[in-house]
Amino acid sequence: MTYKGYTARIEFDERGDIFVGRVLDLRDIISFHADSVVRQIINLVDFSTRCHDRANRRLRQL
Repeated sequence: MTYKGYTARIEFDERGDIFVGRVLDLRDIISFHADSVVRQIINLVDFSTRCHDRANRRLRQL
């Protein structure tokens, strides 16, 4: 799944009956889980929004 330049790998964990995901191609490890695909999408959108906001604040400080 790709959103605003971030790519996440999402898999279903049958034992836990949840979806687990990880944002790829970053130096940091960012993982998340949810009980539905919709929640996974919301998590990724929320993550990208927070990153975008942080980047904008840093640029304003320069």
